[in-house]
Amino acid sequence: MVGLQQEVDRIARSDAKVLITGESGVGKEIVARSIHIRGPRSTNVFAPVNCAGLPETLLESELFGHVKGSFTGAYRDKPGKLETAHNGTDLSRRDRRDDAADARASVAVSGNG
Repeated sequence: MVGLQQEVDRIARSDAKVLITGESGVGKEIVARSIHIRGPRSTNVFAPVNCAGLPETLLESELFGHVKGSFTGAYRDKPGKLETAHNGTDLSRRDRRDDAADARASVAVSGNG
């Protein structure tokens, strides 16, 4: 556990993009939130997205947003999580059991632009 805390502290000081992987339930979001809190973006938004809980048809809209009328049910412009987390941190989790290639991936995307 001490090794993980040291790694989180080291990563939090950098401006690097981070890929966090692991089985469902091992604490990927906790690690991502710890990196965010200890890093220079801690005063900005931390925007977690559970991709497994979204139908694939809405995933793109949730991450990138949409404009009014772009599809049925889009009654207003909506910014995506990536825009909402501008200069903050977006955590996109994908734990779909039916998609073997992505089943254990969890991606924390952070950037200043």
